[in-house]
Parts: sequence; structure tokens; C-alpha cells
Amino acid sequence: FQRHSPSSSMVHLLSLLNLIWMAGDGVFPVAKRVTIGVLVDMAHVNARSSLKEWVTEEVLPYVEESGCKREYVDGILIAFYKFMALVPAV
Repeated sequence: FQRHSPSSSMVHLLSLLNLIWMAGDGVFPVAKRVTIGVLVDMAHVNARSSLKEWVTEEVLPYVEESGCKREYVDGILIAFYKFMALVPAV
């Protein structure tokens, strides 16, 4: 990445998750859960407004620059938001 922001670390994590997600359902279930947990933790530290706004405004533009396949990123974000809803105090 040419520029740096607090969300760039999250983009790197999304890139790694993207590789795990490509393996399909039922593969690496623990890795998926642990990485989603780290993603949620990073989001809580970095988000200045609502998490959805932060992801939309600061993370997704970097994801597009990084070359991640968007089809997997959407699935990752769905798991991310589900985890946020289940464990609001994370």
C-alpha cells in the first residue's frame, strides 16, 4: 500500500482471511473464527464512528486497492457483523 491508515492493518488481515475463505465451507473453521475475532478486536480499537461507517468509508477503499476478490470479502464481512451482533461487548 502506498498510504497508511489505521484500517490498513485490517485490510492485510482481510487479505489473509480471503485466502482462508477460498478454501470453502468446513475448512479451517478454527482459523476463520480466530481471525474474525481479531478483526472485530481491531475494528473496536480503530472505529471512530459506527463500525459499518468505518468499514465502508475507511476499510473497503483499501480492500479494492489491495486486489482482494470482493466475493469473499463480502462473506467475511457478513461473518464479522454476525460476530459483532452475537458478542457486543467484544
